[in-house]
Amino acid sequence: ARTSAQLKFDFAGGFPQAPNGTTMGIARLRTGTVHFDWTDTSVIAGQDYLFFSPLSPTSYASLAVPTFSYSGNLWAWVPQVRVEHRFHATDSSTVLVQGGILESISGDAPQMGYARSSTWGEDSGQPAYAARVAWNHQVFGQNVAAGLGGYYGRQSWGFGRNIDAWAVTADLTLPVGQFFEFTGQFYRGRAIGGLAGAIGQSV
Repeated sequence: ARTSAQLKFDFAGGFPQAPNGTTMGIARLRTGTVHFDWTDTSVIAGQDYLFFSPLSPTSYASLAVPTFSYSGNLWAWVPQVRVEHRFHATDSSTVLVQGGILESISGDAPQMGYARSSTWGEDSGQPAYAARVAWNHQVFGQNVAAGLGGYYGRQSWGFGRNIDAWAVTADLTLPVGQFFEFTGQFYRGRAIGGLAGAIGQSV
């Protein structure tokens, strides 16, 4: 396999609640992954975007988090391991199949300080699961893509209160001429506040 790695970070991590914390700005990890790539198969491990919901709007007006965060746009940088395989339907078309396990994040804020407690998703004792199938087609040197995805995770809120989090997603990328493209994404789900759905509320 061809091995590579990517690391993206910023300085939006804030400042620790500690003496002289104003001089200890925290670098924040956005994504950090290692890739193992064969001809048509890839294995990716690390913290990465939601592969089952791959589109996210970009804007110079956004800072620290993607545009439309917590207003319905599904996004998160989540620890995960996934496998991708590409099937060649024709010379210009491929079908991409992706599947993996992710940390079951639930959107709860960690306690203040340096100690870390488990999240509601981690308390469930199992990871989240996700998959996506996408069709890609080259037209005049540009890529048309359409995908369907799914997500499932369990959250344990204590006292035997377990909640099944799920989402079904669809995405479309359609070039419009040489310099523009139309992108759209749709989803329906439940208890996905950790993924920024439902203005960040799961329960």
